[in-house]
Amino acid sequence: MKNWLLILFSTFIFNLNAHNVTLNGKWSIAIDPLAKGIENDWHISQTTGIDGLVKNWGVVTVPHSYTLDSRYNIIGKVWYKRSFNLDANIKEKVCRLRFSGVFYSSRIWINGQFLGSHLGGYTAFEYDISKFVKPNANFIAVEVDNSWNDKSIPGARVGINNNEQVYPWYEYGGITRDVNLKITDKLYITKQKIEQVIDFKKNTAIINIKTWINLHEKTSQNISFEGFLAYAQTPLNPIVKYISQNNPVEPYLENKSQISMKLNSTQLKLWDVDNPNLYVATTIVRYGNYADTIRTRFGIRKIEAKNGQLLLNGQPIRMGGANRQMDTPGFGSLEPQNNIEKDMRLMKSGNMLLQRLHHTPSSEKLLDWADENGMLIIEELPVWQTSEVQLMDPMFQALAINQSREMIENNWNRPSVIGWCCGNEYSTWTPEADAYTKIMTDFFRSIDSERLATMITHIPASLPQNIAQPYNSFRHCDIICVNYYLNKGLEEHLERLHSKFPEKPVLMTEFGSMEKDKIDERENNLIYNMSVIRKYPYVVGASWWTYNDYKSRYPGTTPEGYRTFGMVSPTDEKRPLYFSIQREFCPLIVEKEATELKISARIDFPSFIVKGYSVRLRKNNEKVKEWLLPTLSPGDKYSISLTGLTIDKNTFEIVNANGFVIYEIN
Repeated sequence: MKNWLLILFSTFIFNLNAHNVTLNGKWSIAIDPLAKGIENDWHISQTTGIDGLVKNWGVVTVPHSYTLDSRYNIIGKVWYKRSFNLDANIKEKVCRLRFSGVFYSSRIWINGQFLGSHLGGYTAFEYDISKFVKPNANFIAVEVDNSWNDKSIPGARVGINNNEQVYPWYEYGGITRDVNLKITDKLYITKQKIEQVIDFKKNTAIINIKTWINLHEKTSQNISFEGFLAYAQTPLNPIVKYISQNNPVEPYLENKSQISMKLNSTQLKLWDVDNPNLYVATTIVRYGNYADTIRTRFGIRKIEAKNGQLLLNGQPIRMGGANRQMDTPGFGSLEPQNNIEKDMRLMKSGNMLLQRLHHTPSSEKLLDWADENGMLIIEELPVWQTSEVQLMDPMFQALAINQSREMIENNWNRPSVIGWCCGNEYSTWTPEADAYTKIMTDFFRSIDSERLATMITHIPASLPQNIAQPYNSFRHCDIICVNYYLNKGLEEHLERLHSKFPEKPVLMTEFGSMEKDKIDERENNLIYNMSVIRKYPYVVGASWWTYNDYKSRYPGTTPEGYRTFGMVSPTDEKRPLYFSIQREFCPLIVEKEATELKISARIDFPSFIVKGYSVRLRKNNEKVKEWLLPTLSPGDKYSISLTGLTIDKNTFEIVNANGFVIYEIN
């Protein structure tokens, strides 16, 4: 114990050698509609005031979207600039610059020196800027361009129609997510991956921790390698420990190291949507006075797709969901924490648990919430209705691979992320699409074999003439993801899919009605689709399009600029559809009678083991009584006696295991 107290104290000391410096805050800004910025030396440091900003430029706060700012709202190039100070010993350190998201393309200069360029608006990326920075004042310039073409991802399609020139969500240009400097010793950790092997019979798990280590020295060194696992609530209280000495590290290479630790039955707490248990893995590397520490949060769970079922921790699940676009009035895709909280809490309370959430990689803050509160998400590359010509373009494929690598490596430890998707609604029955899907799903599995690999298609894919094609992209997928907007005939489509691929579960990644003002039509569409879905046990998920309204330039958008498909308004006002979705996606059926409350766990859809739920009796917004329900498997029944209770004009609430009210019975 004494040695581990020393290690924990040393961890704190060594972290003084490694720290993050935020570059969020005030930046200078100027539009560049003629693309003259470089010609006019905007990338070279200009006179700045004591606030580090450029004279005669505008001032904004990063994260920032110039699309939202009427002064700078263009489709094209915009420049961001600022200065920052570094300590006198910076040349003895490694300094990396990390952008969590810049939409869409960017070019970056440090102290007038070109650093690099990046394509892709929704994934984090970083540069080693050690050789460019100096003590005291430094200067950064970022050129951002939110325009698109038929080679960009996302981008236009190949065609002559007006709807092929745009994609149906908004191009919120700017430095839209956090910017940080990572300052470390010359021995430092670049990334970490947690892999797990769970023995459900013994209730134990082996945790394999892969760590990538760099050394900016001229010669190889032997380092010590220490690690421990802890519960996320008490990250400095180890439950399993590991120590290793004299590990050789080669200079200027990414050295990969792996350690394994075992959790016994008393230490193992599985993660699921109702019990989102989290761990923290702490790793310390050091030699001499050099050291670095990384803490990685993760959950222990297993996701599988086999025999026509989707399994979470070995148990079949069927769950509802919804598609949420990253778009909030006044904030666009900036995703402030309180906006995420509002939307995700409404989705969780509405029983929307399993979904391809949006057409783009999610923000880190949103996925943090999903990890902490329990949600299952397939992350998607923003390849949307792309043509066969584009799919086979080597430059397009290289960009897809790069964005996918960033998407996966940023999120491969998240328990909420259960799969990777390489695109939406391309013609999956063609040879070109089949080849692209194989390239991408093989790539997904090569760097993360613990999550599902898939693509998403639409109605034509299950037409008889298309599903019969030998080039069928579904064969490369772990789970079949399809978008169906049907008021009749859904049975035939699902049956054809299942007949062709009986071993693969089906997730309806989009369904619904796009008629906001026709309430009866939307309700009827929901009831019809649910009646069909409940008949077919291999349909494991159904995700409504959409949770929220969102801005768009796509044909059919309202004069106010919105696609009005949402079950909530842009200001989060719940429409009647929200409550219908909440009812249909609730895993429990509750019937109120005069003397008892009859509760049954759905056996069809949705269906999963319900554990830790309760029923609460509320009167005038005050809790009168609460009953804890036993663990209910699909098909189980339970009753609560109401004898002696006055229940007129009272409300019964179903509360899930982590405190969300998921249904009300008046």
